Amino acid sequence: MIIYRFSIETTLSSSDSESEKNVEAIEETVQDYLNSEKVKNIIKNDQYEINIYSNKGKKLN
Repeated sequence: MIIYRFSIETTLSSSDSESEKNVEAIEETVQDYLNSEKVKNIIKNDQYEINIYSNKGKKLN
């Protein structure tokens, strides 16, 4: 089994009050894409991890 890791570097600041909402939106968009028929056929039942980072490299999710 393959574990895919998706690392997304953003311009978001970890101290920004809107960061949490933006991170949730990014993660939901990526999830929707990964669950689309086009990609689902590639990933199949493999696991994946989505990591979203701030502009200073801090993990936000």
